Amino acid sequence: MVQFSFTESQLPRSAEPALTLVGTSYTDDRGQQTFQIMRELNHNLAQQADASALAVPQVLFYDPSLRLLAQQRVVGIPYSDLLDRAEPTNYVQLAGAALALLHNQHLAIGNEAWLRDHLADLLHPQPAQLGDQLPEYRAQIEMLIAEMISQERHIKPAIETGPIHRNFGPSKVLYREGRAWVIDWDLFAQGDPALDIANFVVHLQVRIAQQPGRALAAFIDGYFAARPLLILERVPLYAAFAYLRLAAKCFQRKEAHWEDQLRDYLRRGEECLAARSIV
Repeated sequence: MVQFSFTESQLPRSAEPALTLVGTSYTDDRGQQTFQIMRELNHNLAQQADASALAVPQVLFYDPSLRLLAQQRVVGIPYSDLLDRAEPTNYVQLAGAALALLHNQHLAIGNEAWLRDHLADLLHPQPAQLGDQLPEYRAQIEMLIAEMISQERHIKPAIETGPIHRNFGPSKVLYREGRAWVIDWDLFAQGDPALDIANFVVHLQVRIAQQPGRALAAFIDGYFAARPLLILERVPLYAAFAYLRLAAKCFQRKEAHWEDQLRDYLRRGEECLAARSIV
């Protein structure tokens, strides 16, 4: 997948461009579904008077012959930067409200995705490869995955699936003019909304090393003002998955002290599953 910006040099000099566009070129046909998802979300949100917290970039067209998606380029402040501020709670509460709006949408598009799908689509390297390349952690990783799948299997019949982003984290949310703009919809699916909550919560806990509790409470308050509190019980399961993803990224990037971080993330994942808590 390649992204590039469209130039505005062909517009009349007196014209004010309504949009700055970004083109995304795909190597497969995923762009077609991404176009449909973003278009449908924008249509739904435009019909809702109380949908001001969430914004999705406008899509202009998808060219199947070129596998090219043209969409609005959003200029805003990434939440990954906002979390470094002294008091990010208002922004974080807005992100929770925006995610609740997404999960409240009714969309007849997207396949169902569960943990086995998330492991295949979101974990890099794949679990088997990770175990082969980190043999000293193979048993720990395999036990973590087996326990996650077991817990999901037991609760799955009671889960009401809905639209999920699957990569809802600070780098995928931008703040602009009082709204949370969510970008990168290629991984969209129908699934357990607790996955998106857990991913953002884990990033809060990792990014805000000192006293993340206020930001965590603000996010939870923003989300559950409009969503069933029962979902919170499933968040620790997917928080364990989010920590496993971070462990895999540590190995992939091999930055300073990466192995210490990897061990810490695996430990946190195990604690989430054992204590059934995200705190």
